[in-house]
Amino acid sequence: MNTAEHNQLHRYEIQFILQFAEALQSYGAPSYRVEAASSDMARIFGLKADFYSTPTSLFSSFKTPDPNLDETHLLRLEPGSTDLNRLSDIDGVAEMVVRGELNPQQGIVEIQKIRRRKSLYPKPISILSYALLSLNLCIFMRGGKQDIFASLILGGLVGLLSVSGRMIKLKDLAEGIAAFAVSLIAYFWYTQTPVINPNIVIISSLIVLLPGMQITQAIAELATNNLTAGSSRLMGGIMVLLKLTFGVFLARELFSKFSPLPLEFYNKPLASGWQYVALPLAAVGFTINFKAKLRDWYWILLAGVISLTTLHYSSLFIGKELGAFIAAFVIGTSANIFARMTKRPAMTFLMPGIILLVPGSVGYSSLNSLYNQDVLAGIHAAFAMFKIATAIVVGFFVGNVTINPRKSI
Repeated sequence: MNTAEHNQLHRYEIQFILQFAEALQSYGAPSYRVEAASSDMARIFGLKADFYSTPTSLFSSFKTPDPNLDETHLLRLEPGSTDLNRLSDIDGVAEMVVRGELNPQQGIVEIQKIRRRKSLYPKPISILSYALLSLNLCIFMRGGKQDIFASLILGGLVGLLSVSGRMIKLKDLAEGIAAFAVSLIAYFWYTQTPVINPNIVIISSLIVLLPGMQITQAIAELATNNLTAGSSRLMGGIMVLLKLTFGVFLARELFSKFSPLPLEFYNKPLASGWQYVALPLAAVGFTINFKAKLRDWYWILLAGVISLTTLHYSSLFIGKELGAFIAAFVIGTSANIFARMTKRPAMTFLMPGIILLVPGSVGYSSLNSLYNQDVLAGIHAAFAMFKIATAIVVGFFVGNVTINPRKSI
């Protein structure tokens, strides 16, 4: 191969790495994983490269044997959303390029095909996933039958606002508007059916919008010295919490002008055993919401069972925070075993297990208490949120040390 052909190959390799890194970031991989996976790919190609990832940007610098071909790139990106189907397929393309089954130019074409594909699930099905997840959180929070029905309806409303695209012009206010609408309806519903608990219904309906996973990822990025990425992701999560709690606060204040707010609730909670009955439906909701393949449903269900069972029994003996640590450790090691057994990304198993542990509702409770001028309760809940998030991150990292991950995603 002559010099010109070598140079052209290096260009294709650099372009493939850029496409690969951008796709990982767009479909939900945290910054430290994007940097690690991109660095691994550059090393395989024999390139010297540096990567710097934040939730909204990607910097990269490449050095080649010919200094004239050195390149530096800056990409401005929108914060990504989890798409396990595309992540898995992009990981498969990267594996084929590494094994030599595809050359970098062909890999670029395949990644572009994956990115141009339509979403795995149509909008009505995606809206249904919001409703299912709201219903299941209500069961986990020991809501009654009326609470569950209300959460199902209002969770579907949140899904409609989020998925239909009607809020695109107001996307910066979308979470606040959704929280305001859901809260107003929940309080009105209480006046007509006083056997519901509007507080449970509101949190359950907004569960998909709560940034618990975002805050946990931020703690993980800070722990891996991705300080800019972690700080910006953490502030983004806090801003989402602020918009949600302000929407709820505004609805409560407006409603209280016309009708007294509920002080006591007369709903009859379901027995705790219903949580395990609801898990298969929750697995369906997570499969759709994370845009995973339908064949992954039973893996997602297994992750949920392991996560909740470990959390429940470990919390009985050592408390909630250390229980979250143990559960995250078990899920982290299980996800790495899954990746080694199936030759697929660990995130397919990891995300559904971790999401059941994240403290999104605790963060909401913290800000809600602060809005109500209960400063002590708000600070206590905020500290509890960070303790749980830190416990999850440390447990996950210890799991990675115990069983090394097969790959970077």
